[in-house]
Amino acid sequence: MKKSVIFIGFILSILCIFGACAREENFTDKGFQMLSGPYLGQSPPGTTPKLFAPGIVSTGFSENIAYFVSDGKELYFYLRGVPHSVIVCMKEENGQWTKPEVAPFSGRYSGKFCLSPDGNTVIMDTRMPLSGEGEPLDYNNMWIVKRNLDGWDEPEIIESLKNSGGYPSIANNGNLYFFDTREDGMGKTDIYVSKYVNA
Repeated sequence: MKKSVIFIGFILSILCIFGACAREENFTDKGFQMLSGPYLGQSPPGTTPKLFAPGIVSTGFSENIAYFVSDGKELYFYLRGVPHSVIVCMKEENGQWTKPEVAPFSGRYSGKFCLSPDGNTVIMDTRMPLSGEGEPLDYNNMWIVKRNLDGWDEPEIIESLKNSGGYPSIANNGNLYFFDTREDGMGKTDIYVSKYVNA
């Protein structure tokens, strides 16, 4: 019995190593130079749900909250992991897609996010301290990141949405929707809107 357990453990170890190597192979420069065309060279979306970009975006980890910029040249998605989750970006440059990299405004603190319809604004719910450094807070704040000519600005807190909920979403008119748990709410968790006012 003991020998059988050891043998099964050995086989599982080999399979894990093989799986890790296979994932690593997907992230070599050589592999990503072959990604070209819309949707990372994947089939355009249809009416039937289908695993997206297996081995590239869908890797066996926990990926979600994916956004293509409106011109289709950038992809942002949320990768859950240890020690914390990150927002990942891929770009189409000179007809080829770059390998996934942590977005410049992410990597320090976990936070779900949304991308505005024009692709120029990111809203994140995160426990990042107001100073941007140190231990995470025990509650979420909403942060905004604006695109500039060279990339992205530093995140700025949205003062009116301190200690707010999560999973933000921006509408075409600029309104921000998110879920939150509040004493004056109708249920345990409700959907709220923060209306955009162009002052």
